[in-house]
Amino acid sequence: FEKERIADMFRIPFAMPAGKESEVDEESGKCVPISDRRMPKWYHDEVEALRKDEGGPAPSPTSVPEHFELYRGLQQEWWCYDVYSRIGILFWFSHWLTSASLYSM
Repeated sequence: FEKERIADMFRIPFAMPAGKESEVDEESGKCVPISDRRMPKWYHDEVEALRKDEGGPAPSPTSVPEHFELYRGLQQEWWCYDVYSRIGILFWFSHWLTSASLYSM
């Protein structure tokens, strides 16, 4: 969050659009919009991180950032807690629905 713009952090989706996609013009040094697409700053940071080796081969469509792979590994460790929480929510909703129907009588 320390690199995120404050406007992106508190942006209300669909009400406050993100900034337009832009590049830094090498002659003037200013940001020039390159399309009408609106992308948040973290998207641009991800693109730069994937393409930081411009002299090397272009990233393949299947290449993903390292932190995606780390999170995937954590998800494999968390699956039992995920199942437990889903079952708990199922029972909670079932009991809540039953109590709401009994209360409405």
